Amino acid sequence: MTATEINLRLAVIKDEGNGFFKQKSFMMAGAKFTEGINLYKKNIDVCNGAKESITLVTNLYTNRALAWHNIDNQEDSFSDANFVLTNLDPKNTKALFRRAHCYKLKSQFALAVQDLELLCSIDAKNPVAKKDLVELKAKLRDEKTNKIQEVEVKSTPAYAATPVVTETAPPTEEAKAKKNVVNKTKLLDSDVIEKAAAQASQEASSIAMKSIPKTAAGFEKDFNQLKKDLNNVNQYLANLPVSTVEAIFKKSEVPAEIFSACLQAISLHGLGDKASVEKSGNFLTALGKASSFDMTLMFIDDSDKAVLS
Repeated sequence: MTATEINLRLAVIKDEGNGFFKQKSFMMAGAKFTEGINLYKKNIDVCNGAKESITLVTNLYTNRALAWHNIDNQEDSFSDANFVLTNLDPKNTKALFRRAHCYKLKSQFALAVQDLELLCSIDAKNPVAKKDLVELKAKLRDEKTNKIQEVEVKSTPAYAATPVVTETAPPTEEAKAKKNVVNKTKLLDSDVIEKAAAQASQEASSIAMKSIPKTAAGFEKDFNQLKKDLNNVNQYLANLPVSTVEAIFKKSEVPAEIFSACLQAISLHGLGDKASVEKSGNFLTALGKASSFDMTLMFIDDSDKAVLS
């Protein structure tokens, strides 16, 4: 087969796989993308010399990685994303995001941050990547803090079961002064870490407040970032276009616990004036069109049902 013939076939296979993906037939989509990848492997010498072939194959790998992710096959998802970055396109943003997500699930936060920093340097306007980067940097700081604390605990000398009392000279004024400096430094480090973590959380919340999710998973991610402050949740809901709410939940169920929290946020902060009431009503109407919404209503508390009535 010539490069042109291969490219035509790869394009058809990619479109067929995308069709299965849109139907949420992720296994079928993965199988179709695999068909294209196998075609590439059989004609690798021809494909590696053609720019269009490499672009198509890269898309097949990143699409398959996403398909694997959607059926929680994170190992293969990582493998496909890593192959793209190692062999095809080291700056591919889709592969960087997918690999970073896999690193995050493995609690390999440093590697995830590394991929997200590169991604953000390439696509500075990617809100999801920016938000993930802020969150993971905070987790990385927490991880380093915990390791430091573990080292301090391990370095503390163990005392014998029956302590031996020995006479020691009282500490000098110089020794007391040094000890006070050390204690103040530890307190300062703790304060700095706490302030940095709080700032990181605040930045992540600020990004979430401005986010317009494209999927139900994106909505849930924003919600989880904001749920500690119901006023922020209400503002976030009020800013969502009705068309967006309808689109992302058209084929996705609304978890009862999230719907319950949304009702609480609206009842506390979303009924203050006519404009707020209208926005809250529009949001709830749009959400009511979600898949299997009747099932969601079955699992909420009576108090939440009272808010609806």
